[in-house]
Amino acid sequence: MNSIYRRVIILLFHAIVFCHGYRILAVMPYASASHKNTVVPLLTSLAERGHHVTYITGKRTQQLQNTTNVREIVLDMKVEFTIANRGADRKSFFDNIVEQPFKTKMEFLQKFREVPESAINSTFRDPQVRNMMETEKFDVVLISVITAYVGYPLAWHFNCPFIVMSPNVAFADMPFVVGDSEHTEYVPFIMSGFTSRMSLMERTINTALVHLTSKIPKIFNTPIYEKLVQHYLPGCPPLLEIEHNTSLIFTNTHPSISYPRASPPSLIEVGAIHCHPAKALPTDLEEFVDDGGNPAGFLVFTVGSVIQMDEMPDRILEVFKNVFARLPQRVIWQWKNQPKNLTMPANVLLSSWLPQQDLLGHPKCRGFLTHGGLLSTQEAVYHGVPVIGIPFVTDQENNMIKAVSDGYAIRLDWNNIDEDKLHTALLDILNDPKYDTNVKRLQSLLRDQPETPLERAVFWTEYVLRNKGAAALQLGSRNLSRFQRNLIDVYIILFAAFVSSMLAVTLAIRWACLRWPRK
Repeated sequence: MNSIYRRVIILLFHAIVFCHGYRILAVMPYASASHKNTVVPLLTSLAERGHHVTYITGKRTQQLQNTTNVREIVLDMKVEFTIANRGADRKSFFDNIVEQPFKTKMEFLQKFREVPESAINSTFRDPQVRNMMETEKFDVVLISVITAYVGYPLAWHFNCPFIVMSPNVAFADMPFVVGDSEHTEYVPFIMSGFTSRMSLMERTINTALVHLTSKIPKIFNTPIYEKLVQHYLPGCPPLLEIEHNTSLIFTNTHPSISYPRASPPSLIEVGAIHCHPAKALPTDLEEFVDDGGNPAGFLVFTVGSVIQMDEMPDRILEVFKNVFARLPQRVIWQWKNQPKNLTMPANVLLSSWLPQQDLLGHPKCRGFLTHGGLLSTQEAVYHGVPVIGIPFVTDQENNMIKAVSDGYAIRLDWNNIDEDKLHTALLDILNDPKYDTNVKRLQSLLRDQPETPLERAVFWTEYVLRNKGAAALQLGSRNLSRFQRNLIDVYIILFAAFVSSMLAVTLAIRWACLRWPRK
């Protein structure tokens, strides 16, 4: 009888916890696939633990459609999330990246300037969001650093702590917000092309890049965003004032795959949060990669969700087709919107969607051809697969520089790729054991953690919920200016004291010499 009572009490306890789970708001209007992939696992886990999650996004999330305790508010965002061909009279992105790589990269980055303003308008005009603000309360807000100026006002409105999530490294100026320094002496700017070992000139350029890319937007863009926010939320404090109250920052980094840095207690690394052990492949894919027991294995070729493969110039397409046809390995090539008249070698399979991690974790996977996106390189290391990286824009070049320096990747460039270079790179990846050895070493380091990155993110989110913030983790330096944190005022006083002492000694000697002149 006692055991029955005990079970009833336990069931009642779990029912109470489930019914009284915390209310979590995730504000992430920018809905690119890579950004979603870093947050959806966390939202799913929090919902499974009985919390009630509201997710503001710019695109419906397939993975959350059957998830209990998750409500999605899908905004009418005006920013495109892919770079599509803009008509027969305009060159494709592939053509431009080959012919004018620098200009094309700058135009691509220019698109991100549209994101905050579009996100503010789309969020606060949405009737579901307006109703939510009038009738609901939340215990914590998860904010994407890409659209932080949307999340800050909502955290202020609901009067609750908030966590800033980065899909990449700690962006410029975010460490300063939690009392740290950017450490520009050894932490390279995300798009600088530098490593952690920089010359004097590189450190100078790196420092200038970090401060310019953080200060100029805040000087010129923040007032525009504040004016927009005031239109929808009169009385809202300055955005940078709200930002100062950040409880935690989650970064998609880990020392085994990122440049290690000194971090304050409130900066939590959750790199590879989306990675998981491989599952069994669908029957058709398994039969293709097995190839009747062929030991040669297979390769995976994807370029992420942003670039459209059907825009690839014919010359480059022929390079890949001809080289793949010469390989004993099979190739699985992700290709959305496949042309009907496209022919491929017999060892190549085109697919609009791939279970990428299940393929990379398959024992027969021999190599990964990728654009060098951060999530792709993390998956390659997590599953222990050597990489050939062909970067396009943003952080992809830096990711490949790091991967090459770590010894598990070879980098190629779209503007000069040819059959010889691609074939040589593939033969090196397949036949030189150093690439496999290095990636397996990093795989071991990445997995050697006391808990998974997802478990860590869940713990610290619930820590903020339980403690209504993370006051115990905040550094005293948060209340100091950059001038004070670098002890410039102290050094000025010490220098003045030193100069004063030297001057006093000099005057004393001069006075003594005048009082007792030499005979």
